Amino acid sequence: MPGFVKTALIALISICVTVVVMLAVWNRIDNRPLLPDKPPDTIDQNAAIDDTTEEKMKAPNGGSGLSLEYAKEVSIDLSSANATLYFKNSGKSLQNAVVALVIQDTVILQSDLLPPGSTLTTIPLPTDGVPLQSGTYSGVFIVQFFDENGDAAHVNSCIEGITIFVK
Repeated sequence: MPGFVKTALIALISICVTVVVMLAVWNRIDNRPLLPDKPPDTIDQNAAIDDTTEEKMKAPNGGSGLSLEYAKEVSIDLSSANATLYFKNSGKSLQNAVVALVIQDTVILQSDLLPPGSTLTTIPLPTDGVPLQSGTYSGVFIVQFFDENGDAAHVNSCIEGITIFVK
């Protein structure tokens, strides 16, 4: 095989490998959950604001303080189109929160704004449903925080090991 053909073949294989790798990376980036960069306009109607008597955390100028409580189990009832969970943005917190339930890079549920002192125990399923069948799944809570001006906080959280029961 002449040197020119060999070089052209190596170049063609290199280009093909590069394209395949780029497509794989692009596909992985595209499937990551897209969460809001600004807070929802409304406070979650399913959140009970019941923890307003606690003293707020102290934070240095420009800093913040967060206090969360949550259960690591979520039940989704497809027939009633509701999810049952426990997520509390403590009254001590200095930030509003938005929580999303994510399974394999797909946002299944997302709350509206949860101000400090609010507890979320139920959330309706999206009107277009959820891409799940009966069974048990593993997922994460992704929690985004926003200050009182609606600016995204510099800290967000990923809570792993959430077990989701779908019936």
